[in-house]
Amino acid sequence: MKRLQAMKERQEIEAATFSPVISTAAKRIQRRDPTYRKRPSPPHILRMEDEEMLKCTFMPKISSKSEKIMQNLRTTAPHVPPAYETLYIDAEDRRRRNTEREAAYFM
Repeated sequence: MKRLQAMKERQEIEAATFSPVISTAAKRIQRRDPTYRKRPSPPHILRMEDEEMLKCTFMPKISSKSEKIMQNLRTTAPHVPPAYETLYIDAEDRRRRNTEREAAYFM
């Protein structure tokens, strides 16, 4: 029975001929590890950021369900960077790529 199943699986794998076509632009994209983090900030910078956050008066209204989701995410996946950090890194990458494209265009 197991031998028959193994033989069937092997035949399915051999029959799989799909091979995606990946463009050269897609090949150049550097994938970033989701656990990627910049160098840790020095403690005095972190204190300044905390003090600055205390000055913020805006407090968005978040539903209790959303709050529970975020609490669960923070406890189950503490390695995931905060959304603002991910967005900042993405903006830096986009700015760098645009600068490179402009430099290549005007050469």
